[in-house]
Amino acid sequence: MKKIILAATAVAAVAAPVALSVAPANAATRNAPCMSRAEFRHIHVGQSVTKVQQIVGSKGRVSVASSFLTIRQWDTCSNQFGVATIGFVHKHVNSKSFIG
Repeated sequence: MKKIILAATAVAAVAAPVALSVAPANAATRNAPCMSRAEFRHIHVGQSVTKVQQIVGSKGRVSVASSFLTIRQWDTCSNQFGVATIGFVHKHVNSKSFIG
């Protein structure tokens, strides 16, 4: 019985750091604060701000805001100088552009 407990403890001690180091890296990749071209293709005119934020995984930054118009920008994942811009009218996608 003592050998079984020692073996289980050894396995747990070896497996736990591996599991902990892999999970955050995968989570960071899935929810990067940038917009990929694939995410951009999934965004369509008429979608809500909330839907766009779910697709991208972040809110982006507001570059223009008024009572009916909001423009949000994200850095592109593929190019450090790229930018993805989504224009919202009454909180729904009205226009979009991807340079990157």
